[in-house]
Amino acid sequence: AIFLLEIKMGRKAAETTCNIDNAFGQGTANECTVLWWFKKSVSDLPSEVDNGKLRAIFKADPLTTTWEVAEKLNIDHSMVTQHLKHIGKVKKLGKWVPPEQLQIKKKSSKNNDQFLDWTVTSNEKWILYDNRGQPAQWLDQEAAPKHFPKLNLPPKKVTVTVWWFAARLIHNCFLNPGEPITSEKHAQQINVKHRKLHHVQLATVNRKGPILHDSLKELDYEVLPHPPYPPDLLPTSYHFFKHFNNFLQGKHFHTHQEAENAFQDLIDSQRTDFYATGISKLISCWQNCVDCNGSYFD
Repeated sequence: AIFLLEIKMGRKAAETTCNIDNAFGQGTANECTVLWWFKKSVSDLPSEVDNGKLRAIFKADPLTTTWEVAEKLNIDHSMVTQHLKHIGKVKKLGKWVPPEQLQIKKKSSKNNDQFLDWTVTSNEKWILYDNRGQPAQWLDQEAAPKHFPKLNLPPKKVTVTVWWFAARLIHNCFLNPGEPITSEKHAQQINVKHRKLHHVQLATVNRKGPILHDSLKELDYEVLPHPPYPPDLLPTSYHFFKHFNNFLQGKHFHTHQEAENAFQDLIDSQRTDFYATGISKLISCWQNCVDCNGSYFD
């Protein structure tokens, strides 16, 4: 009864120990024992607070103080703090930011969908004729795996360049074996892509959305800068070619045309949301880059 009264009065274990010693003589109470009884008494108390109601109050206004809630519910302040711990609430401090940053953040969030719809990305990739790799071997733990001779000849391969955005693939181009990607060929691909995009989505071309590639100033596109060779920042690398690599595993081509056919099979097999899914990941990927101060991340 003594401990329950002290708890109701909002006193702590140390204060209660001192009060008992003052009333009955020094050494009557031990603080550790009092603390144990405090915990037991609190756990045995009938629930006087509706946890659901408590959650609703702080969900509506996380800045509400425990004293305000205690007064509103006409209960002891200590009961509020105990129940907040019980429902997993913790006190956290917010971060001070300049007012203009809040406005930028709101505007950015509002325009994310339009920004992503206007984003066009591109990259090139080698398609190896032989994608079978080394076969895995099931062996005893002590057994050594069988070795395979490494071919000295350079692997046969073909280069493909893709241009795409959230709606679909815009353009792809295959180069003949050994044919380099020159600045002239790159400029030709940009012009072809631009014409095709004009037919696919006229509004996108007129808007001159951002392009994730090299300079396109002649067509008045906005180019988004990024670190060199960033596999985790370009949608073509972390999404399109990642799926293509999985698609190619175990395949073996004998001709250039077979490699092109495999690429077309990949395009035909994708769901309609394949491209939008890859573009939408840009936000989280670029945010990770900002959080890591531009360093590469997993």
